[in-house]
Amino acid sequence: RTEALKHLAEARRLNPTLEERRLMVSLHQGLGDDEQALDLLAGLIAAAPRDPGLRIDRAALALRSGGRDAARLALDTALTLNPGPEDRQRMALLHQDMKDYAAALSLLAPLTREQPANAALLGDLGLCEYLNGRPEEAIAHLRAAIKLDASSLSAVLTLGSIFAAQKRIDEELAVYAAAPSTGGEPKLRAVLQRSRKEALARAAHE
Repeated sequence: RTEALKHLAEARRLNPTLEERRLMVSLHQGLGDDEQALDLLAGLIAAAPRDPGLRIDRAALALRSGGRDAARLALDTALTLNPGPEDRQRMALLHQDMKDYAAALSLLAPLTREQPANAALLGDLGLCEYLNGRPEEAIAHLRAAIKLDASSLSAVLTLGSIFAAQKRIDEELAVYAAAPSTGGEPKLRAVLQRSRKEALARAAHE
């Protein structure tokens, strides 16, 4: 870490480009040096004040350090800068992290209408709807996500969790059983296997 920070300090003295400074912000974050990351980011925002992505980066960094008000302000500013679909998805996930589910849904719902075949977006929408107390809408959108992409393990796990909370074990098991036996992120695959075992154990005791 010490060596990495030394090289980053040297790089900063060599007049890096905007893209190189964005990379340096990310590297400082990864090294836990939020102070330098914020300082670099402030300079980037001053150089490119109309870039919504930089405001979203600022929100993410603020949220990581507990600055919820600063994160909300940065996201509100980003929204006025005509963010693209990827930026709006990032914004929605940050709002979701802050439990601002209404704000997250106001971004996700239009995105899914713009991209109806995007399984990942439908999965995000379903999760946010469930967290916002709208389980039936969540189930419908998660089923749609899985229909579009059966290997969308995050949607599978979210839908299974909803059925588990509602004690609908047969439907939970059916969701797990329909998931492809291979592929997907290894961590999510491990969670899926564990969730299925737990559901089978619950079913055996009923």
